[in-house]
Amino acid sequence: MTKNEKKKVLIVDDAQFTRNMLKNIINKIEQIEVIGEASNGVEAISLYKKLNPDLVTMDLVMPEKGGIEATEEILKLNSKALIVVVSALGQ
Repeated sequence: MTKNEKKKVLIVDDAQFTRNMLKNIINKIEQIEVIGEASNGVEAISLYKKLNPDLVTMDLVMPEKGGIEATEEILKLNSKALIVVVSALGQ
């Protein structure tokens, strides 16, 4: 990666509001760009393979496949994958 290349981020969360919030925060950082969004773990794995992001933000509780299972599968694809868990559980 050259000095001017932006870090690529994949946002994974089933809540559109949370994805938008994270995207707005990340887009304010000049050296980082959001390259994709997924609303469940199945989409996350597919997009990870396709986009090869530098960082993944991962929700834990999602339909079809949760964040823990998706994280395990992504780590099988790339043991050095950088994944940050971002979760907001309501009462």
